[in-house]
Amino acid sequence: MDSGIKRIAIISSFAVVFLIVALVWYLDSEQDGRNRKRTDNSHATAEMEGNTEDRASYDPDLVGNDLSAFLKDDNFFDQEKDTAFENAAGRNKKLSLLVTSVEKDIRIQIVDQDGQPVSGTGFLVSVEGLGEFKDLDQDGIIYIGDLSAKEYSVELLPADGYSVPGHATRIRVKEKVEYIAISDISVLIKTERDIDAGREDTGTKDALNDADRTEIKELQASSQTARLGIDVSKWNGYVDWDKVKQEGIAFAIVRAGYRGSVSGAIVEDPSFQMNMAGASGALIQKGVYFFTQAVNEVEAVEEASAVLAWIQEYEITYPVFIDTEGGTAHLDVRRLQKPETWEELISLIRAVAATPDVCRSLVLDTADWAEAMAIDHICQKFSNSERRFV
Repeated sequence: MDSGIKRIAIISSFAVVFLIVALVWYLDSEQDGRNRKRTDNSHATAEMEGNTEDRASYDPDLVGNDLSAFLKDDNFFDQEKDTAFENAAGRNKKLSLLVTSVEKDIRIQIVDQDGQPVSGTGFLVSVEGLGEFKDLDQDGIIYIGDLSAKEYSVELLPADGYSVPGHATRIRVKEKVEYIAISDISVLIKTERDIDAGREDTGTKDALNDADRTEIKELQASSQTARLGIDVSKWNGYVDWDKVKQEGIAFAIVRAGYRGSVSGAIVEDPSFQMNMAGASGALIQKGVYFFTQAVNEVEAVEEASAVLAWIQEYEITYPVFIDTEGGTAHLDVRRLQKPETWEELISLIRAVAATPDVCRSLVLDTADWAEAMAIDHICQKFSNSERRFV
């Protein structure tokens, strides 16, 4: 072998050995450092244990000893709710009063910032000269009746969790009901979720029994000028309006709602909106009716106001009917002797029209009864005419 190559090989061998020795030395030094640190920590721990005379040994269950305990908590990194902020927000929930009068009464609504009645709290109001009144059923509405017609001041008293108005509301109590729509009637309207519909909705009772035996239950023969129509309510269930249209029905009188027989609440028929939409989609003209159980003028205005509120978004081309179904029996009204003939009925109507100071309204209960007399009158008239020409 050439002496030059031999010399390079020897030097390379020494260099490799040197690198191996240096690496071993470095690794040994690192290990000694770690051992020294553990020894120092052991001394420190021993010193701490020596200074804690009441603790004989390390207790892993003691809070604060296990510094990695948070790793075992699945909810540790979840954001906590600021309950203090939420409570403060509840305390700052602003309330307002809506106060109206229909006839010798005050109707107070405790509403939130969205104008909705606030339920679930027995609010107290103070009425000038009358004292305090509580929302006993906690529906956000307080009614005070039998009042003198004058101006009153109404104040909502402080309530936990709410910010009440800092001023009183003035209201003038009306002496007599006005025949105009009540603007805030929506607070008096209920749904069947709010009531016992089985007890409240008795509007179908007289209709099913056909108390006066004058109800038309079968399709009548019609002329070219006649138009066929139906009346519908929740009692009819689902209505296939396209099929109704195909059967030649031109109009529908849809029940908008009723007054409850027990509570006297005004209730929207649960099928009203569905039936109105269905009739509109089938291009069937619409009218509406309301089953009344009003016992005075105030309740009559309430019912009319509710119907106006329900139909305002629909195109109504047929009349709005008030359905009594024998319900006038409990009305506090003057009653006239029942006419036996069409001529007697016409004479009675003319007499009422001539004395508006005595009677402003005339109710025929029911229209089917009057219609039957009209049919008899017409048939007898034409029958007698035919006899004269024979």
